Amino acid sequence: MEHNFENAIRLADGYSDIYINKYTSKKPLDQYRISGSLDALARQLVKDIDSVDFIKFRDKKILGFTVQDDLGTTIAINKSIDYSNHDVRIGFTLGHEIGHVVLNHPISQSFTVSSDLYDGKEIFEQEANTFSANLLLPFRVFCYQLLKGFKISQIAAASGVSNTLIENRIRSSLRRRFGIENREIDYILEEYKNCSYAIQVKNTLLVRLLYKYVNLISEKSQSYRYTLFFDEANEIAHDILDGLLGFTESDFTVYLPEEDIKSLPF
Repeated sequence: MEHNFENAIRLADGYSDIYINKYTSKKPLDQYRISGSLDALARQLVKDIDSVDFIKFRDKKILGFTVQDDLGTTIAINKSIDYSNHDVRIGFTLGHEIGHVVLNHPISQSFTVSSDLYDGKEIFEQEANTFSANLLLPFRVFCYQLLKGFKISQIAAASGVSNTLIENRIRSSLRRRFGIENREIDYILEEYKNCSYAIQVKNTLLVRLLYKYVNLISEKSQSYRYTLFFDEANEIAHDILDGLLGFTESDFTVYLPEEDIKSLPF
């Protein structure tokens, strides 16, 4: 069976759009935080989910599972996760289980997510992980956060996600949208992680890539929402990584208004 990551990403984007437009339209995009509301929002966003319950599991390594029976579809979350302390695993686990439901995975298998959140090797688990990561931190959100000079710790605090999730989102976006090799991604990510101030973030290779990409797709119409512009983006990546664009600090002093970012075809 082949992976269907693109479908997982599209569905996650669709639900994040609903959340932004219905619940957070008046808040800055860089403060997007669906992770702390998913237990309440799951039933509102997804009609096929009947209940979300927090239960004490015997096995503390199991963080959550989804079952379907005569009572409907239920997502169960391990009560041992510290809900009161805003444990980021709650959001990821809920997003993962919601992913199983909306991706029409065979719920009869009673999917579980273990404490090793990002190490799912089964196809369904990887797809659910992809859905959850994209729901918790959509591309246009962390793109906007980075353009504003957010460090990893600031993105984590604003969106209620782990540093690991943020790094994985950056890695997957650089591969998917720019076709960048892992060795180059390692270098780009390490440069970003070493930043202490917003001005340093704004002058990283990562932000230079995203700045050019945002301007590229802002010229396209909404009908191109899921077109990756791979050839153009790959050319941008080669130009920047080869040092051919001659960026200066002034190139990064003006950004697209937030209302424009919200409507970009990411």
